[in-house]
Amino acid sequence: MCRYELSVCPHPHQDIVVNLIHNPDKLLEWQSCELPCPWGKLSCGSLTIAHPSFGATQKCVWCTLALYASISKFKTKQEEFKVQIKAIEEAMAGDPLLAKLDAKIAEKEAELEELRKAAWEKRNGILKDF
Repeated sequence: MCRYELSVCPHPHQDIVVNLIHNPDKLLEWQSCELPCPWGKLSCGSLTIAHPSFGATQKCVWCTLALYASISKFKTKQEEFKVQIKAIEEAMAGDPLLAKLDAKIAEKEAELEELRKAAWEKRNGILKDF
């Protein structure tokens, strides 16, 4: 349990990354590395999230930091990871093309939320008969 290959970075949704470690169904999808594992078969202690990119799998710094911020037991380390995440997000915010893509994603997510709400209302209407 050292590396998880996630097809696409879910930025800014950290809960998807956090779910990779806390969801028991995802445990089998984690890959072990060749490093010594001081915790037995669990991990080498260096958890990373990787994304396939251009034919190679590369570590995603934002996803890995989001994971560390969620699983760290020490408040000081959590805050340190959050500061690093903030710095990465500020660096990414300066790119105009990325800003347009993020705005488009946010728009589609809002549309999806409206569809979910409409489906939920319809389900509630159907379930009232039961």
